Amino acid sequence: MVKRALLICMIITGWPSLAAAAQFTASVDRTQVNANGYILLTLKLVNSDTRLRARGVEPNVDLTLLSDDFKIGVPKTKNRFNLYRGQGRSTSELEVELFPKHQGTLTIPPFTVDTLRTKPIPVLVLPPVNNPTPDVFIKSGVTNAEVWQHQQTMAYLDLYYRVDLKDARLGEHIDTDPQDIDLDKLPQGERKESIGPFTYKVQRIAWALMPTHSGKLVVTLPELWAQSADGGKFHSPQQTQTITVKALPPSVPPLTLVGRPSLTTDLNLHQATVDKLFSWTITVKAATALNNLPETLPIKHLPDQFKFYYDRPELRKDVRAGGMTAVAVYAVSAIPLQPGKFEIPAIEIPYFDPDRGILRSVTQPSVPITVAAAATPAKAPPPETLAPVAPAPSAPATQTSARSWQAATAVFAALWLITSLLLWRRGRMTAAPPRAHRQTPTPRQPDQPYKTRLLEAFGSATLEEGLNAFEHAHGVDAALRDTVRAVQRLYYSPAKKDENDSLEQRVSNAIRRIGEAGPGGGVKGPSDPWSPRTFTPSWRVTKATSSH
Repeated sequence: MVKRALLICMIITGWPSLAAAAQFTASVDRTQVNANGYILLTLKLVNSDTRLRARGVEPNVDLTLLSDDFKIGVPKTKNRFNLYRGQGRSTSELEVELFPKHQGTLTIPPFTVDTLRTKPIPVLVLPPVNNPTPDVFIKSGVTNAEVWQHQQTMAYLDLYYRVDLKDARLGEHIDTDPQDIDLDKLPQGERKESIGPFTYKVQRIAWALMPTHSGKLVVTLPELWAQSADGGKFHSPQQTQTITVKALPPSVPPLTLVGRPSLTTDLNLHQATVDKLFSWTITVKAATALNNLPETLPIKHLPDQFKFYYDRPELRKDVRAGGMTAVAVYAVSAIPLQPGKFEIPAIEIPYFDPDRGILRSVTQPSVPITVAAAATPAKAPPPETLAPVAPAPSAPATQTSARSWQAATAVFAALWLITSLLLWRRGRMTAAPPRAHRQTPTPRQPDQPYKTRLLEAFGSATLEEGLNAFEHAHGVDAALRDTVRAVQRLYYSPAKKDENDSLEQRVSNAIRRIGEAGPGGGVKGPSDPWSPRTFTPSWRVTKATSSH
């Protein structure tokens, strides 16, 4: 009885711990696959705080263990937590597609996470299925496997599919050896192509290549992954293309364009005027790199006929699905120097013909133009002596109109005179003439004799008030102003001894100048506070100063 109770207790206490034990397993969706197929590997970790990671920071699943026998797809992880038998249960899964590299029996090795280890899984790889019209397939290549230096060619991947695709993407970037080449990714192009009874949609992924060195150029195209709408998956491994690059002949100058460029101009002007500027543009297009286009155009100089001006060319790339074109737009301006019939010189650009292997040139023909002399300003005709014209007899209506205007003018003149007389009489009766008055000067200060003498001469309470009133009445007097400032410095700030010695004579001269100026030298103002002079700025300043 006791043993049975103990067994029941062990089951009750031990079963939850057994259920919570961590488990790490590996599984595949099939153990037999064709060489052009794939299998799906799933790693699952249950009841563990660890999360499976094959990429990123500190991955704990090493997928490189598969790289000898399989091409590895993009791993995907998902984590979840749920309740299992009344307890919390965490699950971390990692899924990855594996594409066999060769036939035979391949083994997926065990993986280890923490102290847990999966079991190895054998996989049988059969020969590929020979299907001439598969749902999805890839073609790769180059447009020209033998080129000259700086000649453009294209490497491409063509994705053929006759089912709806859910996704298609490149695994890596294109790689070249050597890497010192001019390379541009081109926009994807689409077309349709019939193969047997089926019509395929074709997406072209391409790159424009312009090798700079002679020799072998190895191009490694990236792998491509595709998935159909019904869940089917397709993988194209990296593919390699080799291009032979031939060296340019020694007679070809550096930076010579390889391939025939196009040369156009918008100059359609056939008439011009001396000293009058006119402009046009010249456009050069070539299947080359931008830095291979010439910086300037070889235009012949005509110092006796035209003065030419050149702007820096505007460079741009015209990248399309069919290739990359470098474009340079040159702006040219000219000023004719003399009249006559001339020609804008032809432009000739040399290039290397890759088909014939020789130097050739493309030419923009000369443009005839007629230059007219500058127009001279016309002389004004001499003034003509006009004979007096007898006035025509006025019509009765005109005479009546003139008499009406005369009468109206006389009425307005009389009204103006009456108004002026009334205003003059009113002013004499209501406003007495302003009487000048002197402000009471400050008491004599024995310790400031110069200041006291100037205040008596000004008739003001302060030196500043007297100086302002004097300048308002007689204008600015520089000597008087300097004397007032010197007296102010003497009593309100330290002064130099030589300046004190000269003040006696300067103050005497200032007092004589104030007396010679006559009335208006002191502080005077109108007695009528409503007089217009009361509202002048100078009078307001004087009043404000005297009030202090």
